[in-house]
Amino acid sequence: MKNSKAYKTGLSVSFIDGDEPKPPYKGKNWLSQIEKVKRKTHSSDEIIIHSKTQEAAQRALNLILGCLNLCTREAIISPGDFNLLAYRDEEIENLPSHEKARFSRNLGTGHVPTACALAAKASFRRKNIYAISKYNFSITNCSIFNVNLEPYRSSHISVSPYPDDHVRLCQAIVSGYSVLEELGFEIRASQKKQSMIKGKWNPLVKQEIEDRLTKAGINLQETLLWTLRGPKRRIELEKAPVLLAKEEWSNGIMVRDASIELVDAIAYASWLRSYVSSHKTKDITSVVSPYDVINVQHLSRRLILECLGFWRL
Repeated sequence: MKNSKAYKTGLSVSFIDGDEPKPPYKGKNWLSQIEKVKRKTHSSDEIIIHSKTQEAAQRALNLILGCLNLCTREAIISPGDFNLLAYRDEEIENLPSHEKARFSRNLGTGHVPTACALAAKASFRRKNIYAISKYNFSITNCSIFNVNLEPYRSSHISVSPYPDDHVRLCQAIVSGYSVLEELGFEIRASQKKQSMIKGKWNPLVKQEIEDRLTKAGINLQETLLWTLRGPKRRIELEKAPVLLAKEEWSNGIMVRDASIELVDAIAYASWLRSYVSSHKTKDITSVVSPYDVINVQHLSRRLILECLGFWRL
């Protein structure tokens, strides 16, 4: 890039899967490369961002880190806990030692090339950037390690008895659903044109959202996993999701995972947002579960990745 500068990031590539996108990764007003960086104790293959300003480099780095979380489905990077900074050595050499320490943080992990390519593609449209940011805000409020979702390792996570946890989970649902609004996949209905009629889809509303999804490249023939664990809670008794076949690992008691059509998942996520998580606390708010959050996050993650052409990469 003309008149650009090279900014170190502290983000290292631990390993590269053979199928991952190759550099350079060209985003809007920035470009990232994998370059060898020598440090006092070691050298590493580090992400270097080329841009005209430090601010542009930091925006790019933040987006890459957000995409890294998106790739792994876990909060590897939490903005409040581990914030990498983009910098140039000559710009920090005269800083006090305690200030320099802020720029010495580093992280080595996998999926970095894919995260860089995803961030580069997302950077050209504001709605993608904010959708990724909202997804990350959601998993910062509630993130479950993938291993704890394995039915053979952890069949059930109990509902918390603590109001603080209920609030945190509700905010994770609200921000997770807001991803759909950023992408333009919310249900568009009104008093005159309700989304449901006697518990069934209004065909006009359903067709309209399916058209939007299809136009964006979403495969409506591919269903979504809906995670259900433990006995039925008041939330399910109030409104049950419209499910398809149970997954092969479901035992029907503690593990009740099933598939669900995308439009039905969106409708249920909308209901969780509006009638369980938003506005004034309700009785059923006290039984909100991490699985409610995970389902909304899984939906929003898939829609982001599929819109950008990364769902099966």
